[in-house]
Formats: sequence, C-alpha cells, structure tokens
Amino acid sequence: MPVPTADLEALYASLGVHLPAGDGRIRATAAALHTTTRDAVNAATADVSSIVTAMPNSAPPAAAPLPGAAVVVSLPRYGAAKKVLEWINGAGPSLAAAAAIIVDTHFTMITFGLKWEAVGQDDVTVIRTNWATLTATQQAGLSDYGKLKHHARALPEIVAISAIAPATAQVNVQTLATICAELRANRAADANRAASVSQQSFPDLRALLALHAPGSAFPGFAAWGPGDRGSVAANITGHFDKHVLGDLGAGAAPAYLGEYARWWTALNIQLTLPEVTARLAAGQNTAAVAAWFSDPSQTLANANVGSFVRSAFIGANPDVPALLRTRHEAAYRDYAIAESRSLTEVFCQSNGIKTFINGNKAGLFVIGRLEAGVLGISSAYFTPDSTKIDDARKNKVWGLT
Repeated sequence: MPVPTADLEALYASLGVHLPAGDGRIRATAAALHTTTRDAVNAATADVSSIVTAMPNSAPPAAAPLPGAAVVVSLPRYGAAKKVLEWINGAGPSLAAAAAIIVDTHFTMITFGLKWEAVGQDDVTVIRTNWATLTATQQAGLSDYGKLKHHARALPEIVAISAIAPATAQVNVQTLATICAELRANRAADANRAASVSQQSFPDLRALLALHAPGSAFPGFAAWGPGDRGSVAANITGHFDKHVLGDLGAGAAPAYLGEYARWWTALNIQLTLPEVTARLAAGQNTAAVAAWFSDPSQTLANANVGSFVRSAFIGANPDVPALLRTRHEAAYRDYAIAESRSLTEVFCQSNGIKTFINGNKAGLFVIGRLEAGVLGISSAYFTPDSTKIDDARKNKVWGLT
C-alpha cells in the first residue's frame, strides 16, 4: 500500500527537507515507499535525521518555511534523505526489519563514525551489542581502526576478527578495541597504523596482550624459539654462525662488520693459531690468516676478528667453527636470554603478518615471537646505531617497561 503524499511530505519535513505541496518528487517516492518504512522512520526521526546529515554531499536540515513564504528546496539534503529512505525501504514490508536497518545504520555512521560506504558491508550486530562494554578509550580506538581501514573494508575485517577462536566474540571485540586504542596512542601520526592488526596477526596480538599487557614490566625471554629455522637448536646455531662467525665467510658482507668483534668480546672468545693449525682440513694451511694472530700469545687479535670470520679460510676448515660452536654457542644463547631481562624500550610490534616483542640494550637488539603459544627469542644481534629499533617503532602496537 503506497504512503499518502501528505504523510510523505510530513516525513521529509521531519528530516529537514521541505517540498512544495504536490511536488512531483513526493509522488514518485510515495508510490514505492512501504508504510512500514514510514512508521519506522517516524519512530526514530532524530536518528534518521542524523544519518541524513552524515550522508555524503548532504546539507544541514532546513528550517520550516514561514507561512506564505516560498518553499526553498535543499537539493543536497533532499538527495541524501531520498537515498536513506530508499535504503530503509529495502527491508520490504516489515516494520521490524526497517527498524533494524535504522539501528544498524545509525550505529555504523553516527556511533561508530564510519562513512555511508561502510553501511551494509557486514552485519554490525556483534560490534553494536558489545559497544557498551567498551571504555571510551576503547571505543575511540576501534572507531579509529575502522576509519583507517577505509570504511567499506572495516566491518568485514572486524566481524571476521570477532569470530577467531577460541575466545568469545565479546572478548575478541574488547581485545581488538584495546589493541586499537594502543595503536592510536602510540602511532597517532601514522596513517597506516591499522595495517598492524589483521585476521592474520590478531591471534598472536591477543595472546601477547594476555601475557604482557601494555605498560607492564617485561621479565625477559625465558628461552629461545625456533624462529624461521624449524627447531630451537637450529635457530641458535644459525644465528651464532651469522652474528658471531660471520656466516662462515659466505654471502654478502653485512652492513655492520664490527658486530663480530663485539660478540667475541662479550662472550670472551679466544682462539689461538695452534688451535687453528690443529684443525686444518686436508690441503689447507694458515698462510692467509697467520698474521692476524698476535705474538707472543698467538691469539686472534680482536681487531682482526671481522676479517677472520669473513674470510674463505673459516668456511674451508669446518673444524675451526665447530670448535667455536662447542665452546661458545651455549654462551651466546644464554647471553641473549640474560640481557633480555634488562632491555630498554621494550614493545610489541606487528606488520599485520608477524608479531614480535623486541627491545634494545646498548646496541644489542633482541627480538622474539610466539611459537606454539610459547614466547621465545628469534634472534639477538648487535647494531651500530638506532636504525633497527627505529624500523621496529614503525610497527609498534604497545609499549612495555
């Protein structure tokens, strides 16, 4: 049953749009509008009017014309109101469905603060029903995340995150809101900050939030993890070879050649020429490296450590690095664990794919992540300046102490 034109004139007027009596635009709309749409809008006039005001290219509500004065139609306001009425009318001849559309649209655009393009992209019920459980800071953080996700993509992402097992939807929404509030506080100037939180990164962020809440004291790493090497043992050996033994002379020269000498000093590594000579491979000799071992102790001079570990000699004589691993690999492992207990500027960071906790201490950068629910060191190495920690800050989510 079509809506009477007088009712529709009053409906538009309640939304701040005034049209001349009998205007053709009224007749065109009235023929398609369900009476349930009229009734739903009349029951929520203020909410629908605020939606119309928030529409793109809309205008403020117009005041009613004075008696006898010509009616001036605000075309931007009329166009926005017509679009909103058509959207609500899409519920069909169901008052409950029309009312639900108004509730969800008002929440999406007014409460949550997203643009019209976000409306209808996903069911907002899980966000709306849990909104009141959030603090004002959490609400601002979640709203900020939605806006930075470019509105149309926001609701599907948040709804998908809310369903990630094993937590309930309410816990996930609250956790996501907390994380987003930290992002907003820590990287306010970074318009790309929302990229740190995704369906892929959320499970680890959720777990780390429970283990190490923002502002809490980080006790350090208790152990190493497998990193990208498949096992803890392989990860420790791989990083010992890379950062202490110069990749056994293989690969491109690192940016920081001084790292090797720093590790040899920190771990008190001593290597003598007789020890090297006793471990030569068949057909090898010490002619290329002998000058690097200082007299009379014949110990490798600290100034020559970088040259020695980056030389072809160490790779050609595998028993030499094997000796150093036997003596010092465990010390490298334990040094990183011990130093991680007193790191400075510790924080959680994520690029939206991988999530870490990292920190720095006098140039030592220690970084770790969750593997099978256990937080372990992924790597530990010395850096020449603040470049590494500066890069990590670009993905900071929350800070620890």
